[in-house]
Amino acid sequence: MSEKKRTGISIDAHVLDQLKARNVNVSGLINELLSAHVNDGMPVPEDTARKLRIQQLEREIEDLENRLKAKRNELERVEQAKAEQEQQQEQARREAVEFVKSIRPNFRTVDNSEIQKKAEEADMTVEELLDEAPDEHQPGDFS
Repeated sequence: MSEKKRTGISIDAHVLDQLKARNVNVSGLINELLSAHVNDGMPVPEDTARKLRIQQLEREIEDLENRLKAKRNELERVEQAKAEQEQQQEQARREAVEFVKSIRPNFRTVDNSEIQKKAEEADMTVEELLDEAPDEHQPGDFS
């Protein structure tokens, strides 16, 4: 890398504003333009500026692609966590229903603290849990 020297330049304010708006490395652009001018012996600012803009756009595209990939990975992780949570919720519901089915019908009430606990674990109301665990005992069945 060649030695750099600090210098001051004056450019029109609107030009500088445009360059900043496009996130152009002003020092790099000026260095590239002046190098092309000195090395070729003639100004080629439009061609050099376009090449620099192409490079900048390629970098921006690469950055956006990386950000997109990161967002897709994040989406996949969130969807997976959601699916796992839904599976756990469904399992808790099944277990709660089975628990209620194992209780004698006359103890299946909204006041039963064990049913309340199972309903809470399954993220259900007691009424929902009791509705999902219908009484399977037939009239006259005293078991």
